[in-house]
Amino acid sequence: MAAAAPPTLDKASSYDDLYASEAVSKGVLQYVNMGLHPVDNVSLGNPKTHDLVQPQQQQLYLALLTLPRVKQLLERAASEQRSLHVLDVGCGTGASLQLIQTVLRAFSPSVPIVVVGIDKSHVAVKQHKRLFYGKHDKNHRGVLHYDIEHQRMSAFSRHRFDIVLGVQSFHEMKVNPDAAIAEVARVLKPQGVLLAADFYTKNQPFMTDFLGQLRHHPSFDLHFAQDVSHSATIAAKLTSIKFVPLGNDFSNFICITIVEALSQDEIVQFASLLTLKKSPQYEAVRLGSLQFGLVGYHSVVQVQDDVILHDHIIDDVINDQASDDDIDDIDDSMNPSYYDYTYVQP
Repeated sequence: MAAAAPPTLDKASSYDDLYASEAVSKGVLQYVNMGLHPVDNVSLGNPKTHDLVQPQQQQLYLALLTLPRVKQLLERAASEQRSLHVLDVGCGTGASLQLIQTVLRAFSPSVPIVVVGIDKSHVAVKQHKRLFYGKHDKNHRGVLHYDIEHQRMSAFSRHRFDIVLGVQSFHEMKVNPDAAIAEVARVLKPQGVLLAADFYTKNQPFMTDFLGQLRHHPSFDLHFAQDVSHSATIAAKLTSIKFVPLGNDFSNFICITIVEALSQDEIVQFASLLTLKKSPQYEAVRLGSLQFGLVGYHSVVQVQDDVILHDHIIDDVINDQASDDDIDDIDDSMNPSYYDYTYVQP
């Protein structure tokens, strides 16, 4: 009797199914969705970033995190002698969180980088705890289970983050995008930045999805936009070639230590998961009916002086020694997705 075919991205009925797959459990499949052709790393101006393991999806993070506005926020945090707080929306298992810390520290080693992620898949959150818990420093706060179209991120105080970013995650917020935008505006600091690498539709300024609504939202001003559709489709083709199991050719996708931990049979088993499937989004971008771009917005929300003072106290006086438990935070222990990080789930 022939062995059952391994699951594919196209057959996954939900993100929970995908994150429950053996490929994710073994750390082989760390990123989801179509990647971006590698950026010119030489232009980044810092050789420390050149040594990073850079699968296609990581290039999207690099493209966003090396924008001039991000460097300005790092300089501002350094001058104020405080931490820089970053939230990754829709981060899956959280493989990106260490990348965010590494890239930002390379540009400003003196600034503590505090990162946290959220994802609407409870399976992705569980996989993060299993794959990454205890492997990073105290400023790596892990992944929490939130769906910001339907939930308030009760673990985070108002104006908590300097940077909120989403890599191929905001385009899925079509049910209640206004609520999601309002929640991002709540947790983002004044003059903080919202960064996105995502699909969008050209010449349709009144789209009702997240990015469409964001264009006209009074809390945000656009400061950067770049169409990278052509590069994205090229990268998708390159990705489908690179992910065919050819031994150590996987090293461009995942850490070599993970590759060495897999048998050849396991690599073959996961081949279909690691090979690009021509999704409707990919075909739409290739044919020009859908675009892929990088965008940056800065918050124009005005706040009361006491709120700003409070954030200043949290960062500078106690120097982030406490966890995310600011005085104005809400007790998250009653949230169904609450997880006590003093306990490691087997």
